[in-house]
Amino acid sequence: MRDSFSDYHPTVIFIYFAGAIILGMFFMHPALLLISAGSAFLYFTYLGGKKSAAAGLSILFAVTLTAGAVNMLFNHRGVTVLFYLRGNPITLEAAVYGILAGLMISTMIIWGACASKVLTSDKIMYLLGRRLPVFALLFSMILRFVPRFTAKAREISEGQKAISGNVIGNSALTNAANAAVRRPKNRPQNPVFRTNVKYGLRTASILITWALENAVDTADSMKSRGYGLAGRTSFSVYRFDRRDGMAVIWEAVLIGTAAACAKTGAGAFQCFPMIKTAELTGITAVLMTSYALLLLLPVIINVREEIKWHYLQSRI
Repeated sequence: MRDSFSDYHPTVIFIYFAGAIILGMFFMHPALLLISAGSAFLYFTYLGGKKSAAAGLSILFAVTLTAGAVNMLFNHRGVTVLFYLRGNPITLEAAVYGILAGLMISTMIIWGACASKVLTSDKIMYLLGRRLPVFALLFSMILRFVPRFTAKAREISEGQKAISGNVIGNSALTNAANAAVRRPKNRPQNPVFRTNVKYGLRTASILITWALENAVDTADSMKSRGYGLAGRTSFSVYRFDRRDGMAVIWEAVLIGTAAACAKTGAGAFQCFPMIKTAELTGITAVLMTSYALLLLLPVIINVREEIKWHYLQSRI
């Protein structure tokens, strides 16, 4: 599906992800964490489809359950003892805290994955290139490093297999079988393992060399173009229009409302020494509503654009 939120000005996108990630790191209330996790999962699924949905669920469950189990084993604080494991108390409070912390961490991972897809390197260069040119260049290179590194590793791997006649495939197995027939019983060897190690080391060496050369070439290219010099102008395709202004105002209102409500203690949640949460009041309801509207903003925009598109098509 086409993400209409990606077409907004980079400032709008940056404010959205900054608000989602910063607020998400300070809220430990279960309801707010579920709102953040659900919104991140919905947007991540919208961006990537069924594969992203499976990956998002795997991250959420794996990180949450692992953090809950580890915290129960090493953190014995809390007054509600569930059982004893080798003389150590396993408490309900430690389990709840571990699960909530794991849910927050996994949600931040998904938000970061969404940001890497929407807030591309050219948008980061546009936002930070004039004020922080070195940081903008470094950050944009980091964002695109992982996908480029993975694609290059796959390319090198395929090239090595083609050059060596697919040494990891049938030829290696045939050589291993012949060597096993000729090899004395008192001299165990593993030709396939040695071939795999040699192949992996060669691929890693080529990949590291390529990464270093690419970094040097990028630095020399940007320097020769005068990047970072005072008074340097740059071309940009982004224009801040009325739609972007309305989106920024909407984000500022929602972020300010959520922060103001949280400052009153509406979203407070305590695990130790016993579980204690803030009472459900009008301020708490306002906090949850504003937080949900903020995080669901890309989904709302995309759904609205799809409805508008289908309506226009029906009028043709």
